[in-house]
Amino acid sequence: MNPVPSRASGRARFLARLPVLATRLALFALFVFAAAAAHPAHAQHPGTGTNAPPPPPGNGELTVQILHPADPSQAAGIDLALYALSPDGTPGFVGGKTDAEGRYTFRGISTDPGIVYLIGARFHEIPFGERTTFAAGQSEARVEIEVSEPTERVDGVEVEELRVRVDWMGDRLVFQEVLRLSNASGRVIRLPTDDPDRSIVVRPLGPDVRDFSAAGRSISDGLVLKDGRVRFQGPLYPGEQRVEYQYTRRIPEDTRTLRFPIELGSPARRVVVVAGTSGLEISGPGFVASNDLQ
Repeated sequence: MNPVPSRASGRARFLARLPVLATRLALFALFVFAAAAAHPAHAQHPGTGTNAPPPPPGNGELTVQILHPADPSQAAGIDLALYALSPDGTPGFVGGKTDAEGRYTFRGISTDPGIVYLIGARFHEIPFGERTTFAAGQSEARVEIEVSEPTERVDGVEVEELRVRVDWMGDRLVFQEVLRLSNASGRVIRLPTDDPDRSIVVRPLGPDVRDFSAAGRSISDGLVLKDGRVRFQGPLYPGEQRVEYQYTRRIPEDTRTLRFPIELGSPARRVVVVAGTSGLEISGPGFVASNDLQ
């Protein structure tokens, strides 16, 4: 049973029943507050660094144009990374650097339409990226990547959704969480990493959390756990972005009821709690059971 809130406001208490051992867990103090409507958009940023071989050879040319709306001269001398993902999963990598006009052409690469090319650019130590493929029968492709200076202002940031998946594994519960954020400012937000108390969004977890780690595309982000609180410092790109992480909580021996808080430090429009283990039931006032989550 996968509860979702019947309305995105107020408070709720969870009751989770574990299968087989019939141990009961009370999940409580989930603070959810209504927020504004979503701003649909997407932001992607590939990682950096690889030991992969060069991309498959061919007669293809892929031109990358870096755009800096405020100061075009800033597009010169930017490091680029081209990742090739073949249909069979074989990776490829090659680097480059833009010229005085912010342009660079990767030459001699395969034009196989099944190969996905991920192009990454680093500007002010912030990764920007796009993806492309060669059209069938074409030997030339072009992408544009817009870069900009980051801002520390968090105006316009909203938490659209907190999604929590709970799995039971032996003597512990495994939590996988996704914070879906929207950034309506039109600029990349990045906070100084030398100030761990500043954060774009805060997710309190409590002192008993173990095995915390970033997950998915958040591995290279400014995501830290300090004093029982998850803090995200960016980069947060314009549009919508997912912040992913996971952690565990121990179930004390012979304990039938385990209580712990789940709360948000920012307003959220929606919260979804998924029972990942077969037979695990989660319920709470203000939540409705749903088998089909969107």
